[in-house]
Amino acid sequence: MFWFNVGMILFFGAMIVFMLFLALWVYKDAKVKSTHPPLMWVLIVTLVPNLVGLIVYLLIGRANKTGTIPAIYKRLVIISAICFVLSSGAFVGGILHLQNTVGPVASGTRQMGSFVGFEDNLRNGVWEISATRANGYSSRNPILSAEEMSAFRVESINDSGSIFLKIQQGDREEIFDISQNFNGYIDLSSFAIGRLTILMQFEHATNLNTTVSWR
Repeated sequence: MFWFNVGMILFFGAMIVFMLFLALWVYKDAKVKSTHPPLMWVLIVTLVPNLVGLIVYLLIGRANKTGTIPAIYKRLVIISAICFVLSSGAFVGGILHLQNTVGPVASGTRQMGSFVGFEDNLRNGVWEISATRANGYSSRNPILSAEEMSAFRVESINDSGSIFLKIQQGDREEIFDISQNFNGYIDLSSFAIGRLTILMQFEHATNLNTTVSWR
């Protein structure tokens, strides 16, 4: 999540700086090259999306071709535009890092029931659940490769109650009792490679710590 936030801040920060310098250049340029109010062109350039407003200004807004403004304004636009393009790489990298951290976008957690002290985290193919009391379910929908299905492992302990692991894919479902003290691999050979629904069913379970990993 940290790198996603960094990428987002860099991307939107660079975009804002670029738009500010672009607006400044248009205002200064329009004062000496346009017969229309400079502020009008600033609004058109900044509010019309996809730089269409800038194209319109360059094509029809600069009636006076001889006027000049200090070159520093144009340089600021070019430099900020380059920074904006480069920041998009950081933004994409942050999104990819977020997906690797919490799994595919479609694999968000779903929960229903009564929980006390409940924590549910998925990072790098390791799904960790802990709670003081749990009565309900939590599920994920990851996309697993053949190697990840072979490495599918569960470690679970709880003081009382029951915990069941349900694996679902289409019409097929298998249920494993992982209550009390379970530590071992889960055979997923009957499922096809791809997206699975992994559902943890808690029945009045207390003081539980369950880890499901596939990497």
